[in-house]
Amino acid sequence: MSNFKNMKYGMFIHYTASAARKPDGSIITDANESAECFNVESFANDLASFGVEYIIFTIWHYNMVCFYPSKLMEKWLQGHTVERDLAREIISALKSKGIGTIFYTHPRDGHDFSEADSIATGWGSDRKEYKPHPNPSTFDFVKWNDFLNDIYGELVDRYGSDLLGIYLDEGSEQGDSEWVVDYPRLRDTIKSRNPKLYILQNYFGNIYTCDMGDKEYCHSEEFAFNIDENWPCHAMPVAPVFTKHWSAYKRQDYNSVYFSPESMFRYTVLQAGANTDGGGVQWATGPFAGGGWDTGVVETMQALNNYIFPISMSIKQTYPSTSYITSPDSTIVCLQWGVATKSIDEKYEYIHVLNKPFSDTLILPAPADGKLFATAILLSNGNEVELVQTENSVSLKLLGNDKWDSYDTAIQLNVAKA
Repeated sequence: MSNFKNMKYGMFIHYTASAARKPDGSIITDANESAECFNVESFANDLASFGVEYIIFTIWHYNMVCFYPSKLMEKWLQGHTVERDLAREIISALKSKGIGTIFYTHPRDGHDFSEADSIATGWGSDRKEYKPHPNPSTFDFVKWNDFLNDIYGELVDRYGSDLLGIYLDEGSEQGDSEWVVDYPRLRDTIKSRNPKLYILQNYFGNIYTCDMGDKEYCHSEEFAFNIDENWPCHAMPVAPVFTKHWSAYKRQDYNSVYFSPESMFRYTVLQAGANTDGGGVQWATGPFAGGGWDTGVVETMQALNNYIFPISMSIKQTYPSTSYITSPDSTIVCLQWGVATKSIDEKYEYIHVLNKPFSDTLILPAPADGKLFATAILLSNGNEVELVQTENSVSLKLLGNDKWDSYDTAIQLNVAKA
Protein backbone atom coordinates (compact mmCIF):
# COMPACT_ATOMS: atom_id res chain seq x y z
CA MET A 1 0.00 0.00 0.00
CA SER A 2 2.89 2.38 0.70
CA ASN A 3 4.06 2.10 -2.91
CA PHE A 4 0.85 3.60 -4.23
CA LYS A 5 0.96 6.34 -1.58
CA ASN A 6 4.26 7.54 -3.08
CA MET A 7 2.96 7.66 -6.65
CA LYS A 8 1.72 10.91 -8.17
CA TYR A 9 1.45 10.37 -11.94
CA GLY A 10 -0.64 7.73 -13.68
CA MET A 11 -3.24 7.02 -16.35
CA PHE A 12 -6.79 5.65 -16.23
CA ILE A 13 -7.20 3.37 -19.24
CA HIS A 14 -10.62 2.25 -20.50
CA TYR A 15 -10.75 -0.54 -23.07
CA THR A 16 -13.89 -2.66 -22.93
CA ALA A 17 -14.17 -6.28 -24.03
CA SER A 18 -17.71 -5.95 -25.39
CA ALA A 19 -17.27 -2.57 -27.07
CA ALA A 20 -13.69 -2.06 -28.27
CA ARG A 21 -13.29 0.55 -31.00
CA LYS A 22 -11.15 0.03 -34.11
CA PRO A 23 -9.11 2.88 -35.62
CA ASP A 24 -11.69 3.19 -38.43
CA GLY A 25 -14.40 3.89 -35.86
CA SER A 26 -16.18 0.54 -35.99
CA ILE A 27 -16.94 -1.37 -32.79
CA ILE A 28 -15.84 -4.92 -31.93
CA THR A 29 -18.55 -6.68 -29.95
CA ASP A 30 -16.85 -10.09 -29.82
CA ALA A 31 -14.87 -10.20 -26.59
CA ASN A 32 -12.29 -12.70 -27.83
CA GLU A 33 -11.58 -10.52 -30.85
CA SER A 34 -11.22 -7.45 -28.59
CA ALA A 35 -8.71 -9.34 -26.45
CA GLU A 36 -6.78 -10.93 -29.32
CA CYS A 37 -6.21 -7.68 -31.21
CA PHE A 38 -4.95 -5.75 -28.17
CA ASN A 39 -1.31 -4.86 -28.86
CA VAL A 40 0.37 -5.28 -25.48
CA GLU A 41 3.90 -4.43 -26.65
CA SER A 42 2.83 -1.19 -28.34
CA PHE A 43 0.68 -0.29 -25.33
CA ALA A 44 3.55 -0.79 -22.86
CA ASN A 45 5.99 1.16 -25.04
CA ASP A 46 3.56 4.06 -25.31
CA LEU A 47 3.03 4.19 -21.55
CA ALA A 48 6.78 4.09 -20.95
CA SER A 49 7.20 7.06 -23.28
CA PHE A 50 4.53 8.89 -21.26
CA GLY A 51 6.62 8.36 -18.11
CA VAL A 52 3.72 7.20 -15.92
CA GLU A 53 4.28 5.41 -12.63
CA TYR A 54 1.13 3.28 -12.80
CA ILE A 55 -2.14 2.75 -14.64
CA ILE A 56 -5.70 1.73 -13.83
CA PHE A 57 -6.86 -0.71 -16.52
CA THR A 58 -10.42 -1.90 -17.18
CA ILE A 59 -10.31 -5.63 -16.58
CA TRP A 60 -14.11 -5.81 -16.91
CA HIS A 61 -16.88 -3.30 -17.39
CA TYR A 62 -19.83 -3.40 -19.78
CA ASN A 63 -21.71 -6.72 -19.44
CA MET A 64 -18.99 -7.86 -17.02
CA VAL A 65 -16.82 -9.65 -19.59
CA CYS A 66 -13.34 -10.20 -18.08
CA PHE A 67 -10.05 -10.01 -19.97
CA TYR A 68 -8.74 -13.37 -18.76
CA PRO A 69 -9.86 -17.02 -18.87
CA SER A 70 -12.04 -17.38 -15.78
CA LYS A 71 -13.37 -20.77 -14.70
CA LEU A 72 -15.64 -19.22 -12.11
CA MET A 73 -17.09 -16.67 -14.51
CA GLU A 74 -17.85 -19.52 -16.92
CA LYS A 75 -19.51 -21.37 -14.04
CA TRP A 76 -21.82 -18.45 -13.33
CA LEU A 77 -22.11 -16.84 -16.78
CA GLN A 78 -21.05 -18.57 -19.96
CA GLY A 79 -19.53 -16.31 -22.59
CA HIS A 80 -18.36 -13.62 -20.15
CA THR A 81 -14.66 -14.45 -20.36
CA VAL A 82 -11.96 -14.66 -23.06
CA GLU A 83 -9.37 -17.24 -24.04
CA ARG A 84 -6.35 -14.91 -23.99
CA ASP A 85 -4.91 -14.01 -20.60
CA LEU A 86 -4.65 -10.34 -21.49
CA ALA A 87 -4.59 -9.40 -17.81
CA ARG A 88 -1.35 -11.29 -17.18
CA GLU A 89 0.28 -10.00 -20.35
CA ILE A 90 -0.46 -6.39 -19.45
CA ILE A 91 0.83 -6.78 -15.90
CA SER A 92 4.05 -8.41 -17.12
CA ALA A 93 4.69 -5.95 -19.94
CA LEU A 94 4.18 -2.94 -17.69
CA LYS A 95 6.22 -4.45 -14.87
CA SER A 96 9.17 -4.76 -17.27
CA LYS A 97 8.87 -0.97 -17.81
CA GLY A 98 8.67 -0.21 -14.10
CA ILE A 99 4.97 0.64 -14.32
CA GLY A 100 2.47 -0.62 -11.73
CA THR A 101 -1.04 -1.90 -12.47
CA ILE A 102 -4.41 -1.46 -10.77
CA PHE A 103 -7.39 -3.34 -12.19
CA TYR A 104 -10.64 -1.46 -12.63
CA THR A 105 -13.68 -3.63 -11.87
CA HIS A 106 -17.42 -3.03 -11.58
CA PRO A 107 -19.29 -4.82 -8.76
CA ARG A 108 -22.66 -3.36 -9.85
CA ASP A 109 -22.70 -4.15 -13.55
CA GLY A 110 -25.71 -6.47 -13.61
CA HIS A 111 -27.75 -3.79 -15.37
CA ASP A 112 -26.05 -4.73 -18.65
CA PHE A 113 -26.90 -8.43 -18.36
CA SER A 114 -29.47 -10.38 -20.32
CA GLU A 115 -32.57 -11.40 -18.42
CA ALA A 116 -31.24 -14.95 -18.05
CA ASP A 117 -27.84 -13.77 -16.75
CA SER A 118 -29.54 -11.38 -14.34
CA ILE A 119 -31.57 -14.16 -12.82
CA ALA A 120 -28.58 -16.55 -12.74
CA THR A 121 -26.50 -14.14 -10.65
CA GLY A 122 -29.23 -12.79 -8.38
CA TRP A 123 -29.53 -9.37 -10.06
CA GLY A 124 -33.15 -10.30 -10.63
CA SER A 125 -35.78 -9.88 -13.32
CA ASP A 126 -37.85 -7.02 -14.75
CA ARG A 127 -35.08 -4.54 -13.97
CA LYS A 128 -35.10 -2.29 -17.05
CA GLU A 129 -37.09 0.52 -15.45
CA TYR A 130 -34.69 0.57 -12.47
CA LYS A 131 -31.45 0.71 -14.50
CA PRO A 132 -28.66 1.09 -13.38
CA HIS A 133 -30.08 -0.46 -10.20
CA PRO A 134 -31.62 -3.90 -9.77
CA ASN A 135 -35.34 -4.28 -9.15
CA PRO A 136 -35.56 -4.33 -5.31
CA SER A 137 -38.47 -6.79 -5.40
CA THR A 138 -36.51 -9.43 -7.38
CA PHE A 139 -32.90 -8.69 -6.36
CA ASP A 140 -31.23 -11.50 -4.41
CA PHE A 141 -28.55 -9.81 -2.24
CA VAL A 142 -26.99 -13.06 -1.00
CA LYS A 143 -26.78 -14.69 -4.43
CA TRP A 144 -25.38 -11.55 -6.10
CA ASN A 145 -22.67 -11.26 -3.47
CA ASP A 146 -21.88 -14.96 -3.65
CA PHE A 147 -21.27 -14.37 -7.35
CA LEU A 148 -19.18 -11.25 -6.76
CA ASN A 149 -16.96 -12.82 -4.13
CA ASP A 150 -16.31 -15.87 -6.29
CA ILE A 151 -15.18 -13.63 -9.16
CA TYR A 152 -13.13 -11.20 -7.05
CA GLY A 153 -11.54 -14.04 -5.09
CA GLU A 154 -10.41 -15.71 -8.30
CA LEU A 155 -9.14 -12.39 -9.70
CA VAL A 156 -6.95 -11.73 -6.63
CA ASP A 157 -5.78 -15.36 -6.50
CA ARG A 158 -4.59 -15.08 -10.10
CA TYR A 159 -3.06 -11.60 -10.13
CA GLY A 160 -3.13 -10.07 -6.66
CA SER A 161 0.56 -10.57 -5.88
CA ASP A 162 1.49 -8.47 -8.94
CA LEU A 163 -1.06 -5.66 -8.57
CA LEU A 164 -1.02 -2.35 -6.71
CA GLY A 165 -4.74 -2.51 -6.12
CA ILE A 166 -8.34 -3.16 -7.16
CA TYR A 167 -10.63 -0.34 -8.30
CA LEU A 168 -14.37 -0.63 -7.64
CA ASP A 169 -16.82 1.38 -9.72
CA GLU A 170 -19.50 2.96 -7.55
CA GLY A 171 -22.46 2.55 -9.90
CA SER A 172 -24.73 4.96 -8.01
CA GLU A 173 -24.27 8.72 -7.93
CA GLN A 174 -26.17 8.73 -4.65
CA GLY A 175 -23.40 6.74 -2.95
CA ASP A 176 -25.95 4.26 -1.60
CA SER A 177 -24.68 0.93 -2.91
CA GLU A 178 -24.67 -0.97 0.41
CA TRP A 179 -27.98 -2.60 -0.47
CA VAL A 180 -26.40 -4.09 -3.62
CA VAL A 181 -22.77 -4.84 -2.64
CA ASP A 182 -21.72 -6.41 0.65
CA TYR A 183 -18.63 -4.24 1.01
CA PRO A 184 -17.32 -5.72 4.29
CA ARG A 185 -17.47 -9.20 2.78
CA LEU A 186 -15.86 -8.05 -0.47
CA ARG A 187 -13.05 -6.30 1.43
CA ASP A 188 -12.40 -9.46 3.41
CA THR A 189 -12.30 -11.53 0.21
CA ILE A 190 -9.70 -9.22 -1.32
CA LYS A 191 -7.60 -8.45 1.76
CA SER A 192 -7.54 -12.03 3.07
CA ARG A 193 -5.75 -13.00 -0.12
CA ASN A 194 -3.47 -9.96 -0.27
CA PRO A 195 -3.66 -7.40 2.56
CA LYS A 196 -1.27 -5.09 0.68
CA LEU A 197 -3.72 -4.46 -2.17
CA TYR A 198 -5.24 -1.01 -2.17
CA ILE A 199 -9.00 -0.88 -2.75
CA LEU A 200 -10.14 2.31 -4.49
CA GLN A 201 -13.70 3.56 -5.04
CA ASN A 202 -14.78 6.34 -7.37
CA TYR A 203 -16.07 8.94 -4.98
CA PHE A 204 -19.68 10.03 -4.67
CA GLY A 205 -19.50 10.82 -0.96
CA ASN A 206 -19.01 7.26 0.30
CA ILE A 207 -16.05 4.86 0.10
CA TYR A 208 -17.75 2.07 2.11
CA THR A 209 -14.99 -0.31 3.28
CA CYS A 210 -12.50 0.76 0.58
CA ASP A 211 -9.14 2.28 1.44
CA MET A 212 -9.71 5.52 -0.41
CA GLY A 213 -11.88 7.45 -2.80
CA ASP A 214 -10.92 8.44 -6.32
CA LYS A 215 -12.33 11.67 -7.76
CA GLU A 216 -13.40 11.37 -11.40
CA TYR A 217 -13.79 14.40 -13.65
CA CYS A 218 -15.34 13.92 -17.07
CA HIS A 219 -15.76 17.40 -18.57
CA SER A 220 -17.50 18.73 -15.45
CA GLU A 221 -17.80 22.38 -14.47
CA GLU A 222 -15.00 22.01 -11.92
CA PHE A 223 -12.72 20.84 -14.71
CA ALA A 224 -13.59 23.43 -17.34
CA PHE A 225 -11.83 22.97 -20.67
CA ASN A 226 -8.30 24.41 -20.84
CA ILE A 227 -8.62 26.52 -17.67
CA ASP A 228 -5.99 24.92 -15.47
CA GLU A 229 -5.96 27.86 -13.07
CA ASN A 230 -9.35 26.76 -11.68
CA TRP A 231 -8.94 22.98 -11.45
CA PRO A 232 -9.27 21.87 -7.79
CA CYS A 233 -6.78 19.54 -6.11
CA HIS A 234 -7.71 16.78 -3.69
CA ALA A 235 -6.22 14.65 -0.93
CA MET A 236 -7.52 11.59 -2.81
CA PRO A 237 -6.32 10.69 -6.31
CA VAL A 238 -8.02 12.36 -9.26
CA ALA A 239 -8.96 10.95 -12.70
CA PRO A 240 -9.62 13.73 -15.23
CA VAL A 241 -10.69 12.72 -18.75
CA PHE A 242 -8.50 14.74 -21.12
CA THR A 243 -10.05 13.48 -24.36
CA LYS A 244 -13.60 13.38 -25.70
CA HIS A 245 -14.53 10.24 -23.78
CA TRP A 246 -13.12 7.74 -21.27
CA SER A 247 -12.14 5.49 -24.16
CA ALA A 248 -11.03 5.87 -27.80
CA TYR A 249 -13.51 8.09 -29.69
CA LYS A 250 -14.83 7.96 -33.28
CA ARG A 251 -11.79 7.37 -35.52
CA GLN A 252 -8.05 7.48 -35.00
CA ASP A 253 -7.73 10.60 -37.15
CA TYR A 254 -10.09 12.51 -34.84
CA ASN A 255 -8.37 14.90 -32.45
CA SER A 256 -10.31 14.64 -29.20
CA VAL A 257 -7.69 16.09 -26.79
CA TYR A 258 -9.15 18.89 -24.69
CA PHE A 259 -6.24 19.95 -22.48
CA SER A 260 -2.78 21.27 -23.28
CA PRO A 261 0.29 19.45 -21.90
CA GLU A 262 1.20 22.67 -20.07
CA SER A 263 -2.13 22.71 -18.24
CA MET A 264 -1.83 19.01 -17.44
CA PHE A 265 1.71 19.52 -16.16
CA ARG A 266 0.73 22.34 -13.83
CA TYR A 267 -2.20 20.35 -12.46
CA THR A 268 -0.01 17.27 -11.93
CA VAL A 269 2.27 19.45 -9.82
CA LEU A 270 -0.65 21.00 -7.93
CA GLN A 271 -2.13 17.60 -7.16
CA ALA A 272 1.24 16.27 -5.96
CA GLY A 273 1.28 19.07 -3.39
CA ALA A 274 -2.09 18.11 -1.88
CA ASN A 275 -2.47 14.37 -2.51
CA THR A 276 -1.89 12.82 0.93
CA ASP A 277 -3.74 9.58 0.04
CA GLY A 278 -1.47 8.73 -2.90
CA GLY A 279 -1.95 8.21 -6.61
CA GLY A 280 -1.80 11.89 -7.53
CA VAL A 281 -3.50 12.26 -10.89
CA GLN A 282 -4.59 9.62 -13.44
CA TRP A 283 -5.02 11.21 -16.87
CA ALA A 284 -7.91 9.29 -18.45
CA THR A 285 -8.40 8.02 -21.99
CA GLY A 286 -8.17 4.70 -23.85
CA PRO A 287 -6.46 3.01 -26.83
CA PHE A 288 -7.91 1.64 -30.05
CA ALA A 289 -8.17 -2.06 -30.79
CA GLY A 290 -4.90 -3.13 -32.37
CA GLY A 291 -2.98 -0.19 -30.93
CA GLY A 292 -2.84 3.56 -31.21
CA TRP A 293 -4.80 6.41 -29.64
CA ASP A 294 -6.92 9.38 -30.63
CA THR A 295 -4.96 11.97 -32.59
CA GLY A 296 -3.02 14.14 -30.16
CA VAL A 297 -2.91 11.72 -27.22
CA VAL A 298 0.65 10.50 -27.77
CA GLU A 299 1.98 13.98 -28.50
CA THR A 300 0.21 15.44 -25.46
CA MET A 301 1.34 12.74 -23.03
CA GLN A 302 4.92 12.76 -24.30
CA ALA A 303 5.05 16.55 -24.04
CA LEU A 304 3.68 16.28 -20.49
CA ASN A 305 6.44 13.80 -19.66
CA ASN A 306 9.03 16.17 -21.15
CA TYR A 307 7.96 18.78 -18.61
CA ILE A 308 7.92 16.30 -15.72
CA PHE A 309 11.13 14.40 -16.46
CA PRO A 310 13.74 17.09 -15.58
CA ILE A 311 12.11 17.64 -12.17
CA SER A 312 10.58 14.18 -11.70
CA MET A 313 12.21 13.69 -8.30
CA SER A 314 10.08 16.56 -6.98
CA ILE A 315 6.81 15.02 -8.24
CA LYS A 316 7.11 11.24 -8.43
CA GLN A 317 7.79 9.23 -5.27
CA THR A 318 7.04 12.19 -3.01
CA TYR A 319 4.66 13.20 -0.26
CA PRO A 320 2.90 16.54 0.08
CA SER A 321 5.02 18.92 2.13
CA THR A 322 4.40 19.35 5.85
CA SER A 323 6.45 22.55 5.79
CA TYR A 324 4.16 24.30 3.31
CA ILE A 325 0.76 22.64 3.33
CA THR A 326 -1.65 22.81 0.38
CA SER A 327 -5.30 22.53 1.39
CA PRO A 328 -7.59 20.23 -0.65
CA ASP A 329 -9.86 22.09 -3.11
CA SER A 330 -7.13 24.69 -3.70
CA THR A 331 -6.72 25.96 -7.24
CA ILE A 332 -3.65 27.50 -8.85
CA VAL A 333 -5.34 30.88 -9.13
CA CYS A 334 -5.95 31.01 -5.37
CA LEU A 335 -2.36 30.14 -4.42
CA GLN A 336 0.02 32.91 -3.46
CA TRP A 337 3.04 31.24 -5.11
CA GLY A 338 2.50 27.51 -5.56
CA VAL A 339 2.80 24.21 -3.71
CA ALA A 340 5.49 22.09 -2.06
CA THR A 341 6.35 18.40 -1.89
CA LYS A 342 8.95 16.47 0.07
CA SER A 343 11.10 13.40 -0.51
CA ILE A 344 10.01 10.22 1.21
CA ASP A 345 13.11 10.25 3.42
CA GLU A 346 12.46 13.95 4.24
CA LYS A 347 15.96 14.99 3.19
CA TYR A 348 14.55 17.43 0.64
CA GLU A 349 11.67 19.88 0.34
CA TYR A 350 10.63 20.87 -3.16
CA ILE A 351 9.18 24.30 -3.77
CA HIS A 352 7.04 24.53 -6.93
CA VAL A 353 6.56 28.15 -7.98
CA LEU A 354 3.42 28.06 -10.13
CA ASN A 355 2.69 31.76 -9.74
CA LYS A 356 5.98 33.59 -10.19
CA PRO A 357 6.81 36.68 -8.11
CA PHE A 358 7.43 40.07 -9.71
CA SER A 359 11.06 40.14 -8.54
CA ASP A 360 13.89 37.60 -8.50
CA THR A 361 13.13 36.76 -4.86
CA LEU A 362 10.40 34.60 -3.34
CA ILE A 363 9.60 35.15 0.33
CA LEU A 364 8.02 32.18 2.10
CA PRO A 365 6.77 32.02 5.69
CA ALA A 366 8.61 29.90 8.25
CA PRO A 367 8.03 26.16 7.62
CA ALA A 368 5.07 24.84 9.59
CA ASP A 369 6.99 21.76 10.78
CA GLY A 370 10.03 23.70 11.98
CA LYS A 371 12.49 22.43 9.38
CA LEU A 372 15.81 24.19 8.87
CA PHE A 373 17.22 24.35 5.36
CA ALA A 374 20.92 24.27 4.51
CA THR A 375 21.10 25.04 0.78
CA ALA A 376 18.86 25.45 -2.26
CA ILE A 377 19.23 24.65 -5.97
CA LEU A 378 17.18 24.93 -9.14
CA LEU A 379 16.24 21.43 -10.23
CA SER A 380 16.17 22.32 -13.91
CA ASN A 381 19.91 23.14 -14.09
CA GLY A 382 21.41 22.52 -10.65
CA ASN A 383 22.29 26.20 -10.16
CA GLU A 384 22.46 27.61 -6.67
CA VAL A 385 19.53 29.57 -5.30
CA GLU A 386 20.38 32.06 -2.57
CA LEU A 387 18.74 30.88 0.65
CA VAL A 388 18.19 33.05 3.72
CA GLN A 389 16.19 31.57 6.58
CA THR A 390 15.14 33.52 9.64
CA GLU A 391 12.80 32.76 12.50
CA ASN A 392 9.87 34.13 10.50
CA SER A 393 10.66 33.53 6.83
CA VAL A 394 12.57 31.72 4.08
CA SER A 395 13.92 33.85 1.24
CA LEU A 396 14.81 32.28 -2.12
CA LYS A 397 16.62 34.42 -4.68
CA LEU A 398 17.47 33.44 -8.25
CA LEU A 399 21.05 34.22 -9.23
CA GLY A 400 22.84 35.12 -12.45
CA ASN A 401 20.74 34.62 -15.57
CA ASP A 402 18.18 32.30 -13.96
CA LYS A 403 14.54 33.35 -14.41
CA TRP A 404 11.22 32.11 -13.11
CA ASP A 405 9.77 29.45 -15.40
CA SER A 406 6.41 30.26 -17.00
CA TYR A 407 4.86 26.98 -15.82
CA ASP A 408 6.72 25.77 -12.73
CA THR A 409 10.04 26.68 -11.16
CA ALA A 410 11.09 23.74 -8.99
CA ILE A 411 13.57 24.50 -6.19
CA GLN A 412 15.14 21.82 -4.02
CA LEU A 413 15.72 22.76 -0.39
CA ASN A 414 18.25 20.53 1.36
CA VAL A 415 17.03 19.93 4.89
CA ALA A 416 19.51 20.56 7.70
CA LYS A 417 17.22 19.39 10.51
CA ALA A 418 13.69 19.82 11.89
